[in-house]
Amino acid sequence: MTDPGLIKCGRFYPKGCNSAEARLRYYATRFPMVEVNSSYYALPSSSNAELWAERTPPDFNFNIMTAVLLSPETNESAAAPMTCLRIIHDHEPNRFAASS
Repeated sequence: MTDPGLIKCGRFYPKGCNSAEARLRYYATRFPMVEVNSSYYALPSSSNAELWAERTPPDFNFNIMTAVLLSPETNESAAAPMTCLRIIHDHEPNRFAASS
C-alpha cells in the first residue's frame, strides 16, 4: 500500500511516521482511497483487510487490483480468488472494489 516514492522523498509523511500502520493512518487523512497493488500477486488475508479497515475512516476505500488468476492474461483457474472477492464484497460492498 505504501508508495516507495512517498517514503523516499521524505516530504509526504510527517517525522516519526515510520510503521506501515502509521503511514496508512496518515495517508487516509489526505486521500479518500488507495489502490492495493499487492493483490495482483496474492489476495490480502482477511486479518490484513480487517486491520486496514480498522485503521482508516469508514468512508475510506480500498481499490483491490484484480488478482493474477482473474486477469485475462492468464489461463489459471479463478475459482478460489473469485470466492474470496465475493466474501469481501458481501461483507463490505462499498469498501473494497475490484480493478485491473
